[in-house]
Amino acid sequence: MAWLINDYNSTTPLYVNNLKWGVWNYKNNLYCYNPPELRNEYLYKLSGDFCLNETVEEEENVLHVCGESDEENDSQCSCEKENLKCNSLENTNIEISENKTVEIKSVQIIHGNISHLNLKKLLPAGQSSIESIHFYQTNIESIENGTFDNFTSLKAMDLSENLLTLINETILTKEIGSTLIELDLNSNRLTLLSPNAFIYFTKLKVLKLNNNLLLNLSSNIFSKSLASLEHLDISSCNISNLMDNVFVNLRYIP
Repeated sequence: MAWLINDYNSTTPLYVNNLKWGVWNYKNNLYCYNPPELRNEYLYKLSGDFCLNETVEEEENVLHVCGESDEENDSQCSCEKENLKCNSLENTNIEISENKTVEIKSVQIIHGNISHLNLKKLLPAGQSSIESIHFYQTNIESIENGTFDNFTSLKAMDLSENLLTLINETILTKEIGSTLIELDLNSNRLTLLSPNAFIYFTKLKVLKLNNNLLLNLSSNIFSKSLASLEHLDISSCNISNLMDNVFVNLRYIP
């Protein structure tokens, strides 16, 4: 990647504050740092000098939990038996402290700022043992496709009071659908549910979609795979159009 630093059509050099010199292999190289934002700019002609774009990625901090004291993680997280509870996180890069043998079965994260949920680095050595996940008021706007696939024992998931607008089968995959019993998506900003969003949820018994922005539900949203569903909440969703046969496969729903 190169950035234009001096437009010959301009009387003064551009981006002079974003430059630095470096010497590698006995050659002088001009590098950029913090290049300017050019999004939505229309460039009809390019001319002049260019510099290399030097991208410095910030090292992601890993939060080590379940150590000798809460001081190890600034009291953001606490462990009690098989339960892990964290507050005010901005990512889910969490590992068990060294020399500790702890099997976590429940993860509760509240009041954080995790805009995109990717659980690849959440207790990577123990994901298969986790049975419940709770993200409450963590400002989640989107979810990585297949991010729950390694949680092969997951039975309950609570993503209530976040900012989700879309849920589909690339997020709620066959892997999680084969184990999950309870799913809480209440009080998000869901406006769209894929017709196949819950197609893999053969064991699901509780589904909460209340307090969302759903305007209608497709006729096959509650497919035969949800035959085990016992509790469904779609209250306060402003649903304006409801097909007569939308609940036909839900034999346990009155």
